[in-house]
Amino acid sequence: MSSLLEKSANVFLIAASAVVLGQYCYRTLHKPSPQWQRALAPDERIQDSVALGLNSAPRTMLIVTAHNCPFCIASMPFYKRVADAARRRGTRALAVTFEDLAENQKFLESYGVKVEKVLSAAAVGVRVNGVPSLVLVRQDGVVIDSWVGQPENESLERMVLRMVGAP
Repeated sequence: MSSLLEKSANVFLIAASAVVLGQYCYRTLHKPSPQWQRALAPDERIQDSVALGLNSAPRTMLIVTAHNCPFCIASMPFYKRVADAARRRGTRALAVTFEDLAENQKFLESYGVKVEKVLSAAAVGVRVNGVPSLVLVRQDGVVIDSWVGQPENESLERMVLRMVGAP
């Protein structure tokens, strides 16, 4: 009996150790970078299309997300604030995704992120090097600035909000 109890305890300890080690490795390897990186270079040009309609406003903000991305999920409160501020300041907010449009629309709506429409990244030719990404574009298609990754500080949020409302 004690042998069975000892074996059970050893199995439990090994399993618990594997879970703890797995969580440590996942969190270590999947940490967002401490600072945002550029998704696209400033002054890079995005080709306008009927779907994008960049010429319909002085600035357009592209929010690039995926519903199953943990960093996108964690960034939703930030994107909600930025999308709301953009609309108030005359900047269009569009969502761009590499996944099913309806699924991405549902994802954004579940977090209260209101965008004019959800577009396919492949269909509009927007290429970024990761999600979540935020791209601010002038009406002539020139990128004002862009960021990729989960925002981690308030000063970055203030800077993005200033840029969204900048002339």
